[in-house]
Amino acid sequence: MRALVAASHTEEGCLRYTLNRDVSDPSRLLIVEVWRSQADLDAHFQAPHMAVFMASLESLDSPPDIFFCQPVPTGDLVKGTLA
Repeated sequence: MRALVAASHTEEGCLRYTLNRDVSDPSRLLIVEVWRSQADLDAHFQAPHMAVFMASLESLDSPPDIFFCQPVPTGDLVKGTLA
């Protein structure tokens, strides 16, 4: 996962790419990503390091949950958005 994050950080259009661990279940990880554009995100999914990562997920009992979200800025705009 660390190699995936490091490689993703070098990609054009990567604004945020953070690896987070669930404090109540250390086996659960969450990646929060912010990309400059949909085209940059599409290119990310085609990157060689993503192919390696996706292949590594084949051994899981179930596929990871992937959510594509848009921010809903609320309150203080600096604190209420990731980008």
